[in-house]
Amino acid sequence: MQLSTAVRPISAVKAHLEEIIRTFSEEAAPPVVITQNGEAKAVLMGIHEYERMQKTFALLKALSLSGKSFEAGKGRPLEKFSQGCVQRANDAPFPQCVALEGSPLSEEG
Repeated sequence: MQLSTAVRPISAVKAHLEEIIRTFSEEAAPPVVITQNGEAKAVLMGIHEYERMQKTFALLKALSLSGKSFEAGKGRPLEKFSQGCVQRANDAPFPQCVALEGSPLSEEG
């Protein structure tokens, strides 16, 4: 994202708010950095970008927690993890939909 093209003084944001918000209907619309007295003070973004950012944060948090669990000795060897996945897939109502033949989760895999 190029912040230089998305930096706006608060006066310009006030004057063109409707137009700025309309651009947020596009999924790829960049956030707008709002400045006051030449200093960055806030960021305005569309809901698509906000939701994407929240999903990213959730994934990063899960990754961080799993790393901490592993460091604390709570990890499992890959073989045990894979066996658990295969068992859960085979216990599913339609195991052929979960563990496709030849996939890493299939018994033959």
